[in-house]
Amino acid sequence: MKHWEIDLLQDVDYYKRVLMDGCVVKNKDVEICDLRMFVDKYRGSERPVIQVYKANKGDKEYCQTFHNFGQAVTTFQEMSGLI
Repeated sequence: MKHWEIDLLQDVDYYKRVLMDGCVVKNKDVEICDLRMFVDKYRGSERPVIQVYKANKGDKEYCQTFHNFGQAVTTFQEMSGLI
């Protein structure tokens, strides 16, 4: 069953809405979240602080932060094999 929100919104807008609600989106071993909801030092920040985390990239963990939803979503999709 498809979710109608995904059909109506572009991926970036969909993920932006979900992340701003304080959710962690996970696909396989890749996660994306808005750190402002989870890390005290970012609370109250006007700029988004989006983290993309991959548990096992090669033999290492991958963790990168972004201030741009579009870049973060594209990286998340690429790393999780969605595009």
